[in-house]
Amino acid sequence: MIRPALKIQEISIKYKTMNIVSLYPYPFDGQFRHEPNVSVWSNGKIFSYEEDKFTKLKSDPTAPFAERALMRALCEFELMPEDVDLWVFPNIPGGIDRPLAKKFFVDLLKIQSATDDFEKFLFDRLLLVRHHDAHAYSTIFASGVSKGYYLTYDGGGDFGDRRNMTFGRFDVSKPRVLDQLAEQTETGNLCTFHSFVTDACGFYGENGKTSGLAAYGSINASCVNELVGLFSADPFGVFHRVRRRRSKLRPSACNAEAFDRNKIYNTVPSETNVVDIAKRYDLFDFAASGEYVVQEMFLALANKLSSDHRIDSGDLCVAGGLFNNVSLNYRLSDYWRNKGRVHFCMAPSDAGLSLGGLYFGLHQRMHPHIENSSSPVSPFLGPEYSSEYIESVLKSNRCVYQKFDSSAEVLSLMREDIVRNKIIGIFRGRAELGPRSLGARSILSSSKNVNAKRLLNLYLKRRDWFMPYAPIIAEELADKLLPTRFHNYYMQLAVKCSPKLRERLGYGVHVDGSARIQVLRRADNPFLHSLIRSLEEYGIYSLLNTSFNRHGISTVGTPLSAIQHLLSGCFDVLYIENFMVRLEANRIMPEINLSEELDELEMMEIERNEWRARFEGL
Repeated sequence: MIRPALKIQEISIKYKTMNIVSLYPYPFDGQFRHEPNVSVWSNGKIFSYEEDKFTKLKSDPTAPFAERALMRALCEFELMPEDVDLWVFPNIPGGIDRPLAKKFFVDLLKIQSATDDFEKFLFDRLLLVRHHDAHAYSTIFASGVSKGYYLTYDGGGDFGDRRNMTFGRFDVSKPRVLDQLAEQTETGNLCTFHSFVTDACGFYGENGKTSGLAAYGSINASCVNELVGLFSADPFGVFHRVRRRRSKLRPSACNAEAFDRNKIYNTVPSETNVVDIAKRYDLFDFAASGEYVVQEMFLALANKLSSDHRIDSGDLCVAGGLFNNVSLNYRLSDYWRNKGRVHFCMAPSDAGLSLGGLYFGLHQRMHPHIENSSSPVSPFLGPEYSSEYIESVLKSNRCVYQKFDSSAEVLSLMREDIVRNKIIGIFRGRAELGPRSLGARSILSSSKNVNAKRLLNLYLKRRDWFMPYAPIIAEELADKLLPTRFHNYYMQLAVKCSPKLRERLGYGVHVDGSARIQVLRRADNPFLHSLIRSLEEYGIYSLLNTSFNRHGISTVGTPLSAIQHLLSGCFDVLYIENFMVRLEANRIMPEINLSEELDELEMMEIERNEWRARFEGL
């Protein structure tokens, strides 16, 4: 059951039964976008989810719209397109593109009212929202705060909104929620700079990997000075980017099982002015220095905005791709602590734009009969599946499984497996919206399991060894060990850990003493909360948590995908609603020999050598 995301006062039956659909991107828009997603409001409940969790293609720029996610949402609410009272699309140049809109509403969805009088349909039922306004709405209405300040920051919006940064006041009670005080429209901005640093580190579009590398390095003053020298003295800091040649196509990188367009079309490193600097330094020190520059320049921007507008107090709601940087988020929360609290949404990047558009549409249609929720919105807004459907999938794949009558039985078995250091997959309830797996589609292990990270990296993720795993703790423990300003329900902060907290988090603490903690409220996920609390008698106070996906594909979105991950030997046991499927009962697996794995010092040296080799010919 989804908790109501907003408080709706007593209003006419017209609004109580209103159905709203928000899409990102604009259907069939020719611009390359990423993270297509859909959000739906019906009878006071919200569905919101990303397309790539169905297609398994990460950040697919070629999807015409979030087609599978839309159909799943309509199915969940038992709606037909004709039942939708309002559609919300992102703004595009020139406003409504009528040929594209007609292709979508008339030709594809076969909406009769659109066929009968298309212009009236567009006037009555279609609303456009600007990119950064959608970002702002997504974090404001998810925060539980009715009045304060907002800040959005990403790589540059889209063709319909050229802003890359907006800042202002908000008041949910007013007809116009946003009161913008400042904006930036430069393509050379901190997000662009961060992507150039990531490119120089050997990755494309995965800035989190730069953050992971940075934990193993030291800030080099000379490198910092060179990188800062790439920015102008503009108050907002304009990055002067230079890319001398486009990267080469690499068809050999095609993997049919985990298709990643970035590795084919955007090979790295590119020939840039940032790479020129990177060549002179150690990989890990360069990453640490690049991260430091991003954070320091952003905090300087935050300080300028605060000073210019004389802000002494007030909560701050933030969204946009920049705020996927969990270390930056920690420093921003610490900087703002004397003014108020900083609120981060569950999907700060473009994956949250349809949710922002949905809130925009709700406010446009229901004001003044609408107010914000009194607490942050639950992130579990995606699809869920019936027991009947799950069992049919298990049977059709000839799986050996057990079915239980109660969740209490399942919880007891999961607790037993975790105490025995088993690695489990959980697929239960509504899926999470956003890039973080938060316990509904997750791989879990005891935080005291010394081998968990190595096993996960080797058999499930097959990913970069330097990336950390995140711990989940119950809110009751967080209340004792973590300042309230660092409580985050969406895993969006990497906090510095005290000795007592490190003891409770175990192997969930990264090499630099930080941890990307998810604080779990009972109301959000009663089952998982009860599991964590029940483990305390065994001295286990947190669970290691990582997304339920193999390297290179999106988080699992269907029961079949979850079962396939188990049968690939990715973990020990799958708990899918009240069903349990053990790997050992379904496959014969070779014995695991962790002694053959390299230690981190050896891996660092290999990483350095491979990085140097990439620069040959540049």
